[in-house]
Amino acid sequence: MNNISPLLNEQTGEVRVDVREVGAAIAKMNNILTQKHNEQGVMPSTISAIAFLDKMAAYALRNTDSKDIQGLAFDPNFKEIVRFAQLTSSTEYNEQNFEGKYQQITKKISEAYGGDSVDKAIVADGYRILSQNILSNMQALGKNYASKRATERFTEAIWSGNLNDELIGLFQRV
Repeated sequence: MNNISPLLNEQTGEVRVDVREVGAAIAKMNNILTQKHNEQGVMPSTISAIAFLDKMAAYALRNTDSKDIQGLAFDPNFKEIVRFAQLTSSTEYNEQNFEGKYQQITKKISEAYGGDSVDKAIVADGYRILSQNILSNMQALGKNYASKRATERFTEAIWSGNLNDELIGLFQRV
């Protein structure tokens, strides 16, 4: 995380972060999360790191232009960002299911590169697959939170401006 260098535009308040920097840090966090997948409890420092990485990834995606978004799904750093979103905001993570869904997304986006130019509508369709998957996971997580007395008040927080919001909106920005 020390290698992430957010740049603040003091005039606009916009924060810029490089997807590669965030992706590398998130890949390490993903390893930690998958290794501790079956353990109960999370250290406060891990929660702080997850929150920081979520925010930095959201900034990185927010400032990606439409041309870069067209090829983003083929970037291994982006894949780690999507994996991180799945690990941190779904009721159940399964590596095979993730890989299968991600292949479906990249296969769809690959179809956009058949001619002399990139078919943006097909790229958008690929990101719609991602969006629908995230929405489905978030809906399940919301139902899970709402069904338990101790967490029902956190249901609305799932939908606040974070990494998932940025991933869901990618198809609109192609």
